[in-house]
Amino acid sequence: MTANEQSGRSSLRALLARQRWWPYSLLTLSVFFLATDVTIGRFAEGNDVPPLGLGFWRVMGPAILLTPFYGRELIAKRAIVARHWKILSVLGLSMSVFGGSALYLGLSQTTAMNAGAVSAAQAATMVFMGWLFFRDQINLRQGLGLAIAAVGVLAVVARGEFAILLGLQLQPGDLLVFVAVVGFSAYIVLLRLTPPDLSPFAIVCAVSWAGAFFAGPLYLWEIFYVAPFPYTATSVAMIVWISIFVSVIAVGFMTIGTLAVGSYISSMFNYVRTIFIAALAIVVLGESIALYHVAGVIVIFAGVYLMTARRRHASVQPPA
Repeated sequence: MTANEQSGRSSLRALLARQRWWPYSLLTLSVFFLATDVTIGRFAEGNDVPPLGLGFWRVMGPAILLTPFYGRELIAKRAIVARHWKILSVLGLSMSVFGGSALYLGLSQTTAMNAGAVSAAQAATMVFMGWLFFRDQINLRQGLGLAIAAVGVLAVVARGEFAILLGLQLQPGDLLVFVAVVGFSAYIVLLRLTPPDLSPFAIVCAVSWAGAFFAGPLYLWEIFYVAPFPYTATSVAMIVWISIFVSVIAVGFMTIGTLAVGSYISSMFNYVRTIFIAALAIVVLGESIALYHVAGVIVIFAGVYLMTARRRHASVQPPA
């Protein structure tokens, strides 16, 4: 991190410290916008908007929007970008194919309520990946929490009928949503490998272009072999929303909030997102809550509590 960036972040913390409710407001707005991503994915299915095309525009949109502001920085620091092209590519692949595309494809085959419950396990997935990639310590309490959270996810995926698990008749939509959780978690965990000489939004811009490179072939395959993407008023409105509010503003608000209150507190707001997803599913999509949703989320939250209680203040990058 450069001296200017450190100075800017210190000034930001000082400014927001004087307005203590602002960071929490920004974090709440951030997870709300992230929750709308799930609602849009289900809404797209009901309006014949192909999921892979929507996944492509989820990364292509912010790439186009951010380039006029951060393209000059990427060009000026092209040597740094060239040295770190591998991690930027991995992040792009995680965000696009294993993230957005898998999410929208899964939402075409499951409910927003189920997706919200499964996504509640993201914190557990991040802890596991931190151990897997960087050997971050996991104590017995965290390991137990990880196992409990996994049981909660399985309860939701099986829709409360464990005979489904025994018969290996899993719901493909729920599994794809979990793949998206893994993709988004990998993106967050691996952010620590990005070059500190690039500003956060310059990284988002570079990763978005890399993601569009990987998601592009899937988009073209869908056009030729499944269905062309309909550029209607509805689909364009979806693209604009996920590009601006989900992929740019939500990430920006999460970044500002995290700088002000720390990564530990900001990570807790991911669980508020599950509540927003459920509320939007009921109000906007007319879905209903089943007993297995409530039981699954309670079990997942219990596991997350065990994993996060009394943890050290670790440096966790804000989610995308």
